[in-house]
Amino acid sequence: MTEPRRPAPLDPQMKAFLEATTDRGTAGVDVFTADVAQLRANVEAGRIGYAGGGPQMARVEEFAVPGPGRLIFCRLNVPEGAAAPAPVLVLLHGGGWTWNSIDTVDRTAREYAARSGFAVLSVDYSLSPEYKFPQALNECVAAVRWVARAGGERGLDPKRVVVGGDSAGGNLAAATALVLRDAGEALLAGCLLNYGVFDSDFGRESYRIYGDGTYYLSERMMRFFWRNYTATADQMRHPLAAPLRADLAGLPPLFIGVAEVDVLADDSAAMAEKARAAGVPVAYKVYPGMTHGFIRAPEELDKAAELLADGAAWLRGIAG
Repeated sequence: MTEPRRPAPLDPQMKAFLEATTDRGTAGVDVFTADVAQLRANVEAGRIGYAGGGPQMARVEEFAVPGPGRLIFCRLNVPEGAAAPAPVLVLLHGGGWTWNSIDTVDRTAREYAARSGFAVLSVDYSLSPEYKFPQALNECVAAVRWVARAGGERGLDPKRVVVGGDSAGGNLAAATALVLRDAGEALLAGCLLNYGVFDSDFGRESYRIYGDGTYYLSERMMRFFWRNYTATADQMRHPLAAPLRADLAGLPPLFIGVAEVDVLADDSAAMAEKARAAGVPVAYKVYPGMTHGFIRAPEELDKAAELLADGAAWLRGIAG
């Protein structure tokens, strides 16, 4: 009889980071009854410090692109030595579809830009629960279509576009690729997916092992995020909300980076297995001892810097 899987040990750097982090915006709070706007402000205040420092850019531009029912605010980070036109990573931030911003993800955006040579376009998509599925997804699709249609005016190469993100951003990136595939629009060279939310199935073993809140992201928090993002139980199972339920054939190549100590670890494993079975090229790597959200701290966590370096190397391979 196979022994039940046991929790993996935390990396010592990860443990020290969690003990020292300012990211305590939801500590001791019942998220289901708290004011979401206040939670959002608290989380932003706790995380914004991790967005500072890091590489300087040759060019930073902020502008809005047209989206469904609203203009979508974006920030473009272009690194020193970027090609002209530059390959583009359309970066979608995490935060359970509920919080975070292009400000909290800015360090990650600049790290990817400097390490890969890609211009990075961060997208300030609409947040939940004010905006339900599929509004944020439709905005992310619109941003990719804008790059394909008009990105050349800002020095971007519409033939070398990757969409990516972490957590809920990984969910939106995968779903964006599905929407474009189904529309017959071959606009993407790849998808970069870091510890993404790919399903609404709370019965996976990683939820059982890591879901009690000891390891940063809990099952209860994930239930809160899904309640915010979707309006009905049927929407939670929709293949564009839960991409693991979709037919994955015909997607562009995927990079899947996994936090080992994470309720979502098994989502990523299942996504990689299903994509490979569908004939999709997949680069898959587990980062031992890391919890959800670790990419934000490359100065404190060696494996965060490793994840950024691995993703950047993959991007350079995609760019050719």
